[in-house]
Amino acid sequence: TIAPQALFMLNHPFMLETAKALAQRVQREVAAAENETRIAWLYEEVFGRPVTQRETEIGLRVLREAASGEESAAWRQYCQVLLCANEFLYVD
Repeated sequence: TIAPQALFMLNHPFMLETAKALAQRVQREVAAAENETRIAWLYEEVFGRPVTQRETEIGLRVLREAASGEESAAWRQYCQVLLCANEFLYVD
């Protein structure tokens, strides 16, 4: 593991497009749901496990504070965070 790998995950157009596509997918497939349900859906899709209460609280806070209230940008940023997580990158 080297620093450029983390920078790739944060800045490369491929990762930005992947985060955008994931954000659009959660907004489309779980459209009528509350944010808690969307966060739970993302954890199942990205990590293959249920979300914890603490992770839900963090996700809700991130969505509230992200992108100055623009919902699609907030979800895109949140999805990018999940895709950059160590849990997504490494198999235990």
